[in-house]
Amino acid sequence: MTENDNPYSYFQVVDKFNINNVVPNKNMVYSGDLNHIKTNTTEETDNRPRPLAVAILGINNTASPFPNNLDSYHTWTDIDSQETYLNLKPMCYTILAKPGTGGYSLGESMAKRLNVIHISPKNVIEDEIEQNSPTGKCIDFNLRHNNVCKFDTIWTIMKKKLDSPAVKHRGYVISGLPLVTCSKNMESFYGKLHDEDTILNAEELVHDLITNLHKKKGNVIRNEPVNLDSSSTSELMSEIESNFEEEEQEAEVNEALDPIRAIPKSVLEPSHGLILFTKAYLYSKKAMLLHQCQEIFSSNVKPNIVIYISCPDTDAVTKRSRKYFNYLTTNPIDSHPFLLKNDELGWPTKYTVLENLSNFSDNTYLKWKYCCRLPVNFTSNSTNQMCNYKNYIMPYLEKKIKDFDSKFVLKLDGRYPTQEMINLLLEKLISLPVKPVLIPEPLYLEDSFDEIEDFWKLAEETNIIKYGSKKFIRYASPWYNRCPVELKKRHVIKGLPKFAVAFFKHIYLLSSLNAMIAFCRNPRPFLKLEYLEPTCRIIVMGTKSSGKSMITQCLSWLFDAPVINYESFVNNERQKKYEEFSKSILSKIITDIEENRTIEWQKKELNRITKLNDWNDVT
Repeated sequence: MTENDNPYSYFQVVDKFNINNVVPNKNMVYSGDLNHIKTNTTEETDNRPRPLAVAILGINNTASPFPNNLDSYHTWTDIDSQETYLNLKPMCYTILAKPGTGGYSLGESMAKRLNVIHISPKNVIEDEIEQNSPTGKCIDFNLRHNNVCKFDTIWTIMKKKLDSPAVKHRGYVISGLPLVTCSKNMESFYGKLHDEDTILNAEELVHDLITNLHKKKGNVIRNEPVNLDSSSTSELMSEIESNFEEEEQEAEVNEALDPIRAIPKSVLEPSHGLILFTKAYLYSKKAMLLHQCQEIFSSNVKPNIVIYISCPDTDAVTKRSRKYFNYLTTNPIDSHPFLLKNDELGWPTKYTVLENLSNFSDNTYLKWKYCCRLPVNFTSNSTNQMCNYKNYIMPYLEKKIKDFDSKFVLKLDGRYPTQEMINLLLEKLISLPVKPVLIPEPLYLEDSFDEIEDFWKLAEETNIIKYGSKKFIRYASPWYNRCPVELKKRHVIKGLPKFAVAFFKHIYLLSSLNAMIAFCRNPRPFLKLEYLEPTCRIIVMGTKSSGKSMITQCLSWLFDAPVINYESFVNNERQKKYEEFSKSILSKIITDIEENRTIEWQKKELNRITKLNDWNDVT
């Protein structure tokens, strides 16, 4: 049998665990993860040339299209620099650190300094619970009933967050992975969780029950007699009028505060349908930790820059033993309550006298009786966790880091405070091709403009960007009064001044609140120059064999537009109708077959019972 006839020659074993000379054949049964096996399929590459500049900027443009690699491309105009910035992918960072050596705090500092999104197990769980999403409700219910979330669940939520529009524009930094256990057991137990459907159904039942009870109570109160002649009626009417006035005032205040509350606090998309019912099972601890490491460096989440925080085990255990937790304010404290802050170790620059001695006891560092250590920071637990990290994770990470370019691997010392680590990191990022992250800023203008020209006059006077002693004025965008979000959908709609947003040196007018939220989260897909003007539809007509198809193909290549042929359109619609009709027929046939089977089974069962009864009567 040749190699082409062998069915196992189409598969290749990904040897990531140094298992050499593995040849798949019919005598071997593989029961591991299917992600380790990949097919030898060739990736299809798009060899079409880039569209001409006339397809994007118009006939009067003479500039050449941008190259595919824009990392080292220098532009000469503002519109070209904006286009290159929007076409570049945002930077992705991954922090690899031992537990308790400052990986999470460094990620929070990077999110504030670099305007990236910090994604960690703690942040995604808190974000889901704050948004009150179906997944957040399920996590909250499981945590209240002491059901620990598994890594598969947390990683699924994190990957869902990575698909958010804000992450695609601003980039992200991942920290807190892998999740290392403190247990010495060779196997890890994963308990079952309550799924989302069960919790949502129970919530609906409870809500319906409560509403029905309130309705019954309301009917009972309405049926009670009321003394209309008493003096209490006037008081009751005055109370009702005052309540109406308060509601109207609250409504006016809410309308006034609507622009301020326009942008939601959370920039990530809520999740739903991620937590399903699974049975409890045991999993090898080594396999579980290696699976987490593989997911960190997978192709979908492969980082651009790796930040590796190193720290000796003894120093890491000592650092964690000095971490305290205030259970009243839920604020962590990185030093002993009696010790001073890091910025107060030197001679004080100014002496102050406490005027109100009652607030003297409110100092967090003096409430030492409310400070405690979490069980994970106990010396025995932290030592076991360091041993697991050193034995199972360190060899894999050291081998994986060698695959990256050395200039994109930034090493830091975990014994330094967070402020010093972030300063060293920012100094190292200067030499790397890292673009700054620009975020759209809503203007929140309170004035109402009768004409749009009055708004642009006010915008030229007030919207000034101050950078030191220099001043830069914002101008109208190339979209001018049109909404870029609606124009991407090929709808020409004028924007409103109350939804004005500043980005780069331009001002964009959005048409609605949802459009402003979508633009502020990710403006990249809406500001492409190909969506600057609405589409132009061209119909090519002619006699048979007159060159209609050749002209349409040339126009399609010139303007980067799809070709809609009447015959192919009719054939596609006919195929869709045929598939729908075949599915309906197949479903009907399946139901008829199942009904016939049940009828035959019932007949056979009746015959069997009658025969048994006859045999019983005879005996």
